[in-house]
Amino acid sequence: MKKRILIGKVHDVGYRPYLLGLAESLEIERFFAENTFADGKQAVEILVDDEEDKVQLFIDIIKI
Repeated sequence: MKKRILIGKVHDVGYRPYLLGLAESLEIERFFAENTFADGKQAVEILVDDEEDKVQLFIDIIKI
């Protein structure tokens, strides 16, 4: 399952390393995150690709 996730209003230093650590702990095979702009505001774009249950768990955790 491939997912593109865009998270806006991210101001915490270390958020991308946190996401990487989360992806590694869930053993997600393909993960990419970068700072970007959406509607003129800073955001983080995340690309994940793995089994559907792993990707869904990743999404559920970052929603919290």
